Order: sequence, then structure tokens, then C-alpha cells
Amino acid sequence: MRNRVAYNKMKVAIIYEEEDRKLYNGAVASLNDAVIKFNQFVILRNNQFKTGVKQKDISNLLMDINFDILVARNKIRRVGSVIPNEQYNTSAIKARLDDLAAKLQEQKYFADKHFSSHDGLPKN
Repeated sequence: MRNRVAYNKMKVAIIYEEEDRKLYNGAVASLNDAVIKFNQFVILRNNQFKTGVKQKDISNLLMDINFDILVARNKIRRVGSVIPNEQYNTSAIKARLDDLAAKLQEQKYFADKHFSSHDGLPKN
């Protein structure tokens, strides 16, 4: 009986380790998506939004980046939440997410100022 309980605990731990792996990899993928989109925004910004892109598209891009950050944070927060799992360095991912979120806020502020002072950019 004791061996059966230990075996079942091991199976449960394996299931949660697999879930943690999926969550961690999903968080990293969402972070990478956010970084790619942020870099796209920076290219547009560096070109002073002169590529024919509309203000609405810029706003949507910034919202998409924010959404990817939120998804990544939700996933990384859940890693090891049921059974402690020190296998993954979640603090490094959390720090990168915090850094990207701060940069995103700065760029949102920049974009808002830019669009409010440039009436020539299409809004739709």
C-alpha cells in the first residue's frame, strides 16, 4: 500500500512537472511575441510613423504587446503553483516582462504625444 501511494504521488508530480513545462514554454513564447511586436513598433517609431501606418494600427500593436505581456505573466505566475518546481528560472522571465512592460509604457506615452501633436497622420 505504501509503495502504491508513493507511486501515485510520483505520477502526480510528473503530471504537474509537464504542466509547468508547458506553462513556462508558453510564457517564453508570449514574451518572445511581445518582443518581436515591440521591435516592430520601434522601427515604425524610428521612421516617425511615415510608412503609411494608421494611428489605429499603432494603437492595436501596442495593445497586442500588452496582451502578450499579460498572457506571459499569467503563465509564469502559475509555474510551480501546485507543486514547488525550482527547475525553471521564473524570476528571470518575470524581470524581462517587467522591463518590457516599463518600456511599453514609455512608448505608449511617446506615441500619445506624437499623435496628439501630428494631425497629418491618418487616424483610421
